[in-house]
Amino acid sequence: SFLGAQARYSKGRGAFADERSIRLSAGHRIDLSTNVVIDGEWSRGARGDDKSVRVSLVRRFGARTSARAEYDSRDDRVRLGMQSSGGYGVGAWSGVANVDVASDTYSVNASGNYVANRADVGLAHTAAYSQQSNSIVDQRTSLRVASSIAFAGGSFAVGRPISDSFAIMRPYKGGKGLSIEVEPSQGSYQARSGTLGPALYGQVGSYSPRTLTYDVPNATAGLDLGTGSIRMYAPYRSGYVVAVGSDYNVMAIGRLTLGGEPLALKVGQAIEIGGEQRRVELFTNRQGRFGISGLRPGRWRIEMNDTPPIIYELD
Repeated sequence: SFLGAQARYSKGRGAFADERSIRLSAGHRIDLSTNVVIDGEWSRGARGDDKSVRVSLVRRFGARTSARAEYDSRDDRVRLGMQSSGGYGVGAWSGVANVDVASDTYSVNASGNYVANRADVGLAHTAAYSQQSNSIVDQRTSLRVASSIAFAGGSFAVGRPISDSFAIMRPYKGGKGLSIEVEPSQGSYQARSGTLGPALYGQVGSYSPRTLTYDVPNATAGLDLGTGSIRMYAPYRSGYVVAVGSDYNVMAIGRLTLGGEPLALKVGQAIEIGGEQRRVELFTNRQGRFGISGLRPGRWRIEMNDTPPIIYELD
């Protein structure tokens, strides 16, 4: 339970009247899910004396749903309302509905919001019924769809509204059909790539270190996804492009010899023939053995640093 008191006094200058008010509040938790609060207020000012009492009863149903009943003597109004929400990221939703009963008018207000992969969607409806005319005097429905188009590093993406900086997550060139999920958690995600192109995540704050996690649920066996996270420090209103996945996931293990003798304690590099012509450093032990990771199927040329260079071909 709690009790509270508030007093206010304001001195008016010139033609402005003095203002004063007193407010008393009392609340009690009936059980673990139900609270009742009573507020009483008296005020005096330019509009004369004003007195009001408000009683609120709040009941919670689970972690994300609550109902509220309220009476305000100032407007002689009763309000019954309920709100609820569910989900995380894409697929999350929320809804609010209120019924107001005044001395001469009834009104209904309801709204709902849904988080889609490429947009935020909101639907709202209001209606007022007059007891004097026994008819609906006002009725309105509104639909809001908010989306964004982003471009960075030669890539376009469509997604939910961007607050500051953003990240475009796309499959690597050979990863057609891969679905990238950004910030996966609680059985959902914040953005996902698909038919409309790369995933767009638009909630990256500027000038603040941020780590974004990602996953590829339909990745094939052996696909190199990297660390599953990226670290960024975004400037103001900036964009990043991240290519997820790589088929450079082959390890080659072998032994190099020259004239029948092991090529011991040498340094060199493996160079891809064709493709991206990627270079991967390697070295041999005393027996000439080596291990190279980060290759992909195809032809590679091994060049050992010597005079003259010693060249091998690896298929």
